[in-house]
Amino acid sequence: MLVAVEVVGLNPIDWKAPDFGFGLPSLPCISGRDFAGKVVKPPRGNSRFRSGDIVMGISTDYRDSRKAAYQQYAVVSDFNACSSATGCCAVQLAKLAGLKVIAIIDVARSGEPISIVKGITKGKLRFGLDTRGRESTALLAQAMRSEIGLEGKRAHLVGLTGLPKEQTPGVVYHSVPIKTFHEAPNIGEGLMIWLERLFEHNKISTPEIEVAHGGLQGINAALDRLRDGSVNGPRIVVPLELRT
Repeated sequence: MLVAVEVVGLNPIDWKAPDFGFGLPSLPCISGRDFAGKVVKPPRGNSRFRSGDIVMGISTDYRDSRKAAYQQYAVVSDFNACSSATGCCAVQLAKLAGLKVIAIIDVARSGEPISIVKGITKGKLRFGLDTRGRESTALLAQAMRSEIGLEGKRAHLVGLTGLPKEQTPGVVYHSVPIKTFHEAPNIGEGLMIWLERLFEHNKISTPEIEVAHGGLQGINAALDRLRDGSVNGPRIVVPLELRT
């Protein structure tokens, strides 16, 4: 379906991909992963979407520039309808599952994260999720290492953007096949419908946002703020200029 993009959500990969040379198709290409807007042309056939619906899109299929966020109109797969910042959403889902949650927002500002986490969990940390990268995942693995031998149970660590090169004794590494989201429509749509219902029933909430102005022309300046680390916590969104 075709969506008129009204707001772009900035994702760290939007600056990391060009800076470090990954996740980009052959140039020229259009970047941008997250956006919200209004349906102007719904999918053909049976669909739960109608013209005028407000939707949120996740462009994980970076090889198809028609689906990128940094443009006035974007093509959206039928199952992309809702999203949330990964860490914020994961914490809330863990709490809904009855787990006790410890969240480290910034490793550099958290002192000694390994000793802090070990001190809180007393060697009983069994599940971990990292959304940042291989370095922070390795730190989390060390914090979970004390789980070795505890009642024969092993700790489980999920790294969304990378896993340590060396195995940590007593810790099982898991990766997430993110591309399944758009390669398997039934899975992608099922996850989005589930999240929509959680939002509708106020089970989870969106993260704090910070609005950056300037439309499409202002995106680079906003990305620089992510690049230099001056934004810590809020999600930056950029409204596009109103069409006449």
